[in-house]
Amino acid sequence: MPNVWAQAAVREAAERICQGEIVCIFSEAELGRSETLIRLSQGFELVPTVSEKPVVPVWLDRLLRPSFPSGGEKRFFKRPKCFLTPVTFGKPISKEEINLGLARERLLELGQFCFEKACGS
Repeated sequence: MPNVWAQAAVREAAERICQGEIVCIFSEAELGRSETLIRLSQGFELVPTVSEKPVVPVWLDRLLRPSFPSGGEKRFFKRPKCFLTPVTFGKPISKEEINLGLARERLLELGQFCFEKACGS
């Protein structure tokens, strides 16, 4: 994402948060092909700093199931399969303590929690 777009996105997100809206930021800035947490984007740290509001880490589990049925039909005519995605919310991180290391740690804790619940341990 070009730097100008990133700056505009941070400003827009901060403004909306200050207006009381909820803003979802995918801190990885890209979708990986595994269910492991990939490198976090440094830009996401700016939004809580600019908005002066805390960040609530959220783990979306089991997102990488195939969403389209397999079969002979053409891709454009496939209907997505419906499935449930568990959503887990963590403890808020204040703007004073937000950093990539802490955010990654909290997200990994949420991922572990979901894994343990799914395995029944």
